[in-house]
Amino acid sequence: MNDRLLKIGELAEKTGLTNRTIRYYDELDLLKPTKRSRSGYRLYGRDELERLQKIRSLKFIGLQLEEIKECLEDEDYNLEKIIYRQMKQVRTEIELGKELYSRLKTIANLLKSSEDLSTEELLKTLNTMTKYEKYYTKDQLEYLEKRKQKLGEERIKEVQQEWKELIAEVRTEMEKDTDPNSEKMQELAARWEELIQEFTGGNKEIRKSLSNMYSNEDTEEASHGYVDNETMQFISKAMKKAD
Repeated sequence: MNDRLLKIGELAEKTGLTNRTIRYYDELDLLKPTKRSRSGYRLYGRDELERLQKIRSLKFIGLQLEEIKECLEDEDYNLEKIIYRQMKQVRTEIELGKELYSRLKTIANLLKSSEDLSTEELLKTLNTMTKYEKYYTKDQLEYLEKRKQKLGEERIKEVQQEWKELIAEVRTEMEKDTDPNSEKMQELAARWEELIQEFTGGNKEIRKSLSNMYSNEDTEEASHGYVDNETMQFISKAMKKAD
């Protein structure tokens, strides 16, 4: 460049930008001209060209103009650190995208398998999904998904029916005021535990997350309407005895 000052048109030609873009950078105080000619033309020197190259590099890796301005005003400006920061942000966005895809896939499968699924039932299912994401770690959710695939749709339907029947039996005993320590209730508690084990696969951490969810959330909502709070409290007494 031989330290010759460039007019805005020459700078635009050398960098591939438009005059309008360079003027906009000036308005943002992102790239100010070295000085103006007697005729009022913006003139740019070597320092401005180097700064413009930095701006383009930072824009290329995804930074917004305000972020670029902050970076260039930082005395500890380090392109490598900025790139790693952007990599971390992109990785986070990818993970969020995967989670969204998984959620949409679940909803699509629900709609496909239950053509008569009402809006209310769908909202209940989505509410349950949200609670799962709150109490289970990402690894635990992946484990549960693999567990679901291993059991298969047929077995899952069977288990759902077993839960309904078991909960109905427990509710009946509760209404009869049966002692939780009785032989009958201990039998029901053992069956309850077996179904939980089938869900968790014997994973203690998942069992802990499951317990936390039921301890902190409304039982009926957490169970997708399968069991109410009173019935859960009743079977819990029997299960404590069984332990």
